[in-house]
Amino acid sequence: MNRSNRRRPTLFSQMGSSLPELMVTVGIIAGVMGTGVVSLDRGYLDLATAKQTLVNDLRRARMQATLKGAHFRFQTQGGQYVISRLKDADGDGVWNVDSAYTARTVELPEGYSIVAASTAEFDGRGLLVSTGSSSIADIISVTLSDHEGKRKVVQIWPSGQVEEAI
Repeated sequence: MNRSNRRRPTLFSQMGSSLPELMVTVGIIAGVMGTGVVSLDRGYLDLATAKQTLVNDLRRARMQATLKGAHFRFQTQGGQYVISRLKDADGDGVWNVDSAYTARTVELPEGYSIVAASTAEFDGRGLLVSTGSSSIADIISVTLSDHEGKRKVVQIWPSGQVEEAI
């Protein structure tokens, strides 16, 4: 037998793919596409999600006030809101921002805004602090708006409870 007549297998001599090769290829493509979809989805936030984030942040500020026995202030500033811890350094009843703690600033996504400026302060018992001459605080409403003009209202009650207005 002549050895030169035998054909050696080459890289292109096999036709088709095996099932495991096909599954690995599909898995890699799905992974790359999934990563692209997740990165596109991060910029998307609907009004209901923005409202729920605001409610959660207000409830967390109230909880921190009761746990730490300190005052916490929620204040809107344009397209963001800031939650700060306060302290009464000299015991005169005037609470100022505690510089030892970093204020939490939350930027609203582009196209979302808080309609009117508002400020709320929770005391060490989680109650809303009155800003007027009355000993009972008024209900504070915070209105979120999106680029389409839709609105969601969140209310903070004198008892410190935070909920969506109906």
